[in-house]
Amino acid sequence: GNDYADAYEKFNKLYLEKRWGDGLPLDPPTKEKVDWMLTGTDRDPGEVIVETHPSGRPATVRQIAINAVMAGAIPAYMPVIIAALQAFDKIPWGWGGVSTTSACAPMIIVNGPIAKQLDINGKTNSLGYGWRANGGIGRTLEMIFHCVGGAIPGLSDMSTMGNSHTYTSMVCSENQDVLDDIGWPNYAEELGYDKNANTVHAAIVMCGYNILFPYGLMDNPEALIDDMVRSANPVNQMGYPAGPNKELASVLSTWLLTP
Repeated sequence: GNDYADAYEKFNKLYLEKRWGDGLPLDPPTKEKVDWMLTGTDRDPGEVIVETHPSGRPATVRQIAINAVMAGAIPAYMPVIIAALQAFDKIPWGWGGVSTTSACAPMIIVNGPIAKQLDINGKTNSLGYGWRANGGIGRTLEMIFHCVGGAIPGLSDMSTMGNSHTYTSMVCSENQDVLDDIGWPNYAEELGYDKNANTVHAAIVMCGYNILFPYGLMDNPEALIDDMVRSANPVNQMGYPAGPNKELASVLSTWLLTP
């Protein structure tokens, strides 16, 4: 390019033409930026984390780092991104979710001290904008689906209407402070994990999520519960939760001890 701005525009135009992106501006994955991203994990850059679909291409640690750079993530997110991919890979119908005609996207829930350390939003607007961790982690996953997995709209991703959540998936944490106040276990504890373990959960959620409007039901507990069950069913019928991925705790324990 004639200057940095021109080179940046040409880079983004080329990557969009090659289907190496999601349509939003990308951060150029220079060698220096990729090497910087790899400092977030002690895994070998050539290690294969998952086999992606529909392309069948393996996603290595280096490829994950490249996509993390383009998505605007930082090295601290790498262990969570890797574990989220591993958890997603365990969902029986998971990879079908990137090719289906339905409008669905992954939901990634992070528990444990790492959620606060990375400032993963689990409070107001947790599935919306405004948090780099939620957006950077989720967008990296979606970039891997496109750039490595080969999910291309109209060719291999056949979603008829699409879903805006496929830009960044749905990444959030549970509000541990509120759970502690009311004495409820978090999702990881319900599945037998320690409250202080760093865990990640993955599920495929159809069309985002449902909102329950309890108008006229507050004086009828039985009717309210019935409405909640009916409201949840369309979301969960294709959910296939994979549960927490133990690998995240072991990766983080090593990574946190290594500056």
